[in-house]
Amino acid sequence: MSRNHQATRDRIFRRLAQSLLWIVSTICLLTCPHSKVEESFNLQATHDLIYHGVTPAVLMSTSSLWYNETTAKAPLPELPYDHLSYPGVVPRTFTGPLILGWIFQVVFRLPLLWLSVDLLDYPLTVQFLVRFILMAATLLSWSQLARAVDRRCLNTTTTTLQQQPPFSPTGTYLLLVTACQFHMPFYASRMLPNVFALLVTLQAFRAWLQNQSALAAALLVFGTAVFRCDCLLLLFTVGLSLLITQKLSLLQALQIGIATGILSLALTVPLDSAMWQRWVWPEGEVLYYNTILGKSSDWGTSPWYWYATSALPKLLLAGVVWISCAFLALPEAIVAWWQSSQRQSTLLLMDTTWWEYLLPAFGFVGLYSCLGHKEVRFLFPVMPLFNLAVAVGMARFHKLVFPPKDKRVSKLAQLGLAACFATLVLSLLASMAFVAVSQQNYPGGDALLRLERHLQEYQQEQGLVPHEPRVRVYVDVPAAMSGISLFGQRQANFTTGDLEWEFTKAGYEDEHALKEDYYEYSASFTHIIAEPDRGNNDDKRKISTNAFTLVDVIPGKPRMDWKRGRIATEDAMYIWERIGYWQGIRG
Repeated sequence: MSRNHQATRDRIFRRLAQSLLWIVSTICLLTCPHSKVEESFNLQATHDLIYHGVTPAVLMSTSSLWYNETTAKAPLPELPYDHLSYPGVVPRTFTGPLILGWIFQVVFRLPLLWLSVDLLDYPLTVQFLVRFILMAATLLSWSQLARAVDRRCLNTTTTTLQQQPPFSPTGTYLLLVTACQFHMPFYASRMLPNVFALLVTLQAFRAWLQNQSALAAALLVFGTAVFRCDCLLLLFTVGLSLLITQKLSLLQALQIGIATGILSLALTVPLDSAMWQRWVWPEGEVLYYNTILGKSSDWGTSPWYWYATSALPKLLLAGVVWISCAFLALPEAIVAWWQSSQRQSTLLLMDTTWWEYLLPAFGFVGLYSCLGHKEVRFLFPVMPLFNLAVAVGMARFHKLVFPPKDKRVSKLAQLGLAACFATLVLSLLASMAFVAVSQQNYPGGDALLRLERHLQEYQQEQGLVPHEPRVRVYVDVPAAMSGISLFGQRQANFTTGDLEWEFTKAGYEDEHALKEDYYEYSASFTHIIAEPDRGNNDDKRKISTNAFTLVDVIPGKPRMDWKRGRIATEDAMYIWERIGYWQGIRG
């Protein structure tokens, strides 16, 4: 095979892998537009920064420095930020939402203003676009990491456009493995702190593979200080690898850590302190709360081996079987044994080519396993290294089937490569099934859309007139945690004509926790979105059917019913409407 023919084949293979990653991620974004509680802070913060900006927070912060209640003519106004009313357990940074909001304004909103179109009048479109921005940044970072793998495989540091190195099978398989998984494409557009940390670690690993060790270490310090304090464990294992391989000295590591740490705090603390209206380093408080106080265990604990036996198989799916080939030259050894006329056993060759990059990933999981509270998303920042391990294993079979020169190709090698593609197909099919299940996992967001359509139908199709032009909606905790966002709430005001919407959300904070106990007593609500009563003996939780009528039932809590070959759901959210809300036929 000529070199030009091989380069063309590798280029087509790469484009297909990149396209598949974009297609799968976009499908996930389109089919699952709502968000869950883990990502709600960053989503709500992005809404507030786009629609309200940082100016109110900055003015309030500076005003409080000389504000005197005894001499002031008027009290300070309340800030229009969701997080001050619903702060959650620990504070989070506004750095990611601020960047997303800025990119949205520059790339999408400002150009359309010249056409007299203001995207702010379409809140759900804004929500889609900011999530698309995050997805695009994540996928471009994966592609950059794949190019760094190419350079590492070809032992080149070429970066100019005129001297781009050819694509390597390992880099292409890295993108294919990622595209065929569920979690990486699905969460690429979701505003979890772990996804923002993944963005940083992707760039750190890219720099590491290109021998830019100082930049890699600085990025890991930045990601730890700003987005996820648990990246400290990854910083430790990667830093240890850099020290052992002498790519950084201990003095250099200390200098980078101190300088980058100070710079990171200088960037994040003023912004977050202004937004939270108190001096705060969010990830410092998270580290203290979860690790030093051990409060993370309050959210559940798992055995020490859970990451190895449950989380990683869920993340890697069928590709997990090829990880061992990243450390051992198994394909080459087995093919050599098969082709040997004496059929003598061949010693498994230890291949240390990628060990300096892959061993820190296992070290990170080992250290993290010591903490009781475990979740799959905690491993997102280290997933590029595990996907790289799978890609290295698959690339071994690829090189045996497509050797650089015309050599006899073993049928066993072809069978091994076919098995690699079979695992990719199986992973992709499983991922699509998981996406289909996930569509039913946001009953709160679906309920709000259903309520909007209900009001539109009664107004426009049946010509009914509401008793008052205000829709006062009560949202309970499960509904707020399963898809109702500020973008959706704002959208409701644009889709139901002259009706004015007012939302009251329950929460775990003391000032919100008791509201859900007064469904039947509160005459102020016209509608309620709440989960069904599931046999709770507390009468205060029951919605009075003398005051409210059931409008719709939203399915949720999906699970795969393998016996019947379908997705099984149950009633997850009820929409209630106050009896007598509709006054009569429009005259």
